[in-house]
Amino acid sequence: VPGAERVNIPKVYIVLNDSYSESNSLTDDILAFCKNKLPEYMVPEIVEYMDYLPRTERGKVDYRALEKMAEEQMKGN
Repeated sequence: VPGAERVNIPKVYIVLNDSYSESNSLTDDILAFCKNKLPEYMVPEIVEYMDYLPRTERGKVDYRALEKMAEEQMKGN
């Protein structure tokens, strides 16, 4: 997502399985996993839980729709 301090801020969208529920400990676990596997500049600063990810007509994740949603949310803040 576009940021005020940097060009882009990493954000992660998460769709949980039915056996999981949104919680601070789960978010901490996800961020710890990312810190262990990704370079520092790629570790998400924003975690957003969603019921589903937008899809294209071919069934792939619609990254452009996610970018648009993120930009609109940043403008609203």
